[in-house]
Amino acid sequence: MPPGPPNEDDGPPADTGVDATPIDLAKARAAIKPRLDAMALAVNAHMQAAEDESVKSKAIHALTRHGFQTGWMGQLFRICTKLTPDQEYDPLGVNPIAEKLVDQYEFRAIHLPMKKYKNRKGGGVAAGMFYNPEIQRELIERSIQIAVTEAQAYPECEVVNSAGMKAWFTYNFIHVYTIKQGGAGVAFAKDSGWVKLNENVVSDAIDKFMRGTPLPGQTRPEFATWGDLLGFLKVKQIRRNGARTEITLKKGTPTIMTMMPESVDPSDTGFAPTSIDVPKSQRNDFKTWKWTGGLRNTTTRVTRHRLPPSWAR
Repeated sequence: MPPGPPNEDDGPPADTGVDATPIDLAKARAAIKPRLDAMALAVNAHMQAAEDESVKSKAIHALTRHGFQTGWMGQLFRICTKLTPDQEYDPLGVNPIAEKLVDQYEFRAIHLPMKKYKNRKGGGVAAGMFYNPEIQRELIERSIQIAVTEAQAYPECEVVNSAGMKAWFTYNFIHVYTIKQGGAGVAFAKDSGWVKLNENVVSDAIDKFMRGTPLPGQTRPEFATWGDLLGFLKVKQIRRNGARTEITLKKGTPTIMTMMPESVDPSDTGFAPTSIDVPKSQRNDFKTWKWTGGLRNTTTRVTRHRLPPSWAR
């Protein structure tokens, strides 16, 4: 969740004159080690996958566009300007964060050699990121598991057209919706009264919020609270409880094309085919179609039925 400044009424903790309870460091290390180990594994796996993703295809943007490393700055900037966190000069989508770290922690931002790049823009109703790599990794694994046990095991689906005609076709693209107890991520959406602002105006507002820059002649920061910043940008924050994952099955192995935090109703978890292979002779009949919930194994002809979620086409 994006950080905000402390409450204006908060002051330093009072000195009670009582020593803090002694801490058993050995027990503390033992208690926190599993958590730190899990974090380390998730971060390493995430960054390796993000690097692989960034060089494979411009069409794939799950971790590089919505991963934890993009930060709230990258997502807030995107909803206001359409400029995505992942750019050709910044394939992993970390530059907005790196820029701020230069000033705050005296780290050196890493830039690729500058040249003329075509900015990537991606609009939409919301722009979001996952809270941390552990959450995204868990949801990735669960989504892939569904793709393997459901879609790969039953690669044919039954669909019905507008005239009520039914037929079986193979499918090569699915959407999977999953839920994470406790929340999956955060997103930003345009609020009422939103107007497009110049990129420099948006960047300047975020910078002033981070630095606590006051208005001329005043001591109170121009954006003293998180609400001040969002109010100025006419943007609202949305907590996401799950994820929407788009997976292709074309190459045999399920490959994630897109993954983003999403608000998911518990009754709408699961998967649905979103693209079917229709023979040329039947394309006129099935220009529009809807999945009935039927699945079939191509070899054994064994069928099963799933209740289509409300979002299924």
